[in-house]
Amino acid sequence: MYLREAASVTRVAARKMIDEGRVWVNSSLQKKWHRMVRPGDVVGFEAEIRKKTALMPYNTRFEIIFEGEDLIAVNKPAGMLTHPTKFRETDTLVNAVKELYPERSIHAVNRLDRGTSGIVLIALTPEKAGELSAMIMNKNIYKEYLCLVHGKIQKKGNIENYISKGGDGAKSRDVVNTGGNLAQTYYEPVKHFSGATLLKVIIKTGRTHQIRAHMKYIKHPCAGDPVYGDAELDKRLFGEAAPKRQMLHASLMDFKDEKGGGIEIKAGLPDDFVFILGYLKEKPGNE
Repeated sequence: MYLREAASVTRVAARKMIDEGRVWVNSSLQKKWHRMVRPGDVVGFEAEIRKKTALMPYNTRFEIIFEGEDLIAVNKPAGMLTHPTKFRETDTLVNAVKELYPERSIHAVNRLDRGTSGIVLIALTPEKAGELSAMIMNKNIYKEYLCLVHGKIQKKGNIENYISKGGDGAKSRDVVNTGGNLAQTYYEPVKHFSGATLLKVIIKTGRTHQIRAHMKYIKHPCAGDPVYGDAELDKRLFGEAAPKRQMLHASLMDFKDEKGGGIEIKAGLPDDFVFILGYLKEKPGNE
């Protein structure tokens, strides 16, 4: 179960990784399919890159906001996929990184939705990818987002419930009572506008569409969200200036490197987000 979630693979693929010697626990090669992962265990794995879908370089500009020996962080623009899907896209973020590092192994450690901007960690070795993936699974990477939502939220809050797993090709997630994955989202208001609130959001789990689904659940949908949002509210608040994507930005990550030193990575807001905040600031009735 741990390996399946950490590597985002099926049970069969996880067992194949173990059989091929691509999984280790506490620096020792893992040979058995079943093992209890305990607090403090360091799990590493080498993800498989399918030979049929070799990563093709993609020449485009992007912003590197942190660069280490085997890790970079990129401020992903909205509208760009993090990595290729089953449709074999070649204009994704990892393809762009491959253009810059043609001799390195490229691994997106975290994923952002196409319409979400902000920090994506890119490991440049399989070992670093396994190390960082384990840190995410063990909740050792602090992640902070900025999210513009409809309505006024006066107080900080915490959402803890279950989100559907999205089987059978589902393109959205719902809050469910049973059969889902536990999702925890903390939020607090940063700035109020007339009809909207800018939130700082901290996720304690990393479920697909977690923040977007949770904002819809508390009836404060993310502005501009084409799936979980409210087009009528967008039109009423922004008119012709309504955002074309969800106003959600991965703004900060904080974690420790292998030597115990702290790494803090910040990503500035993109132009469209800055424009929308400026638009709201100029509207009558703002605080």
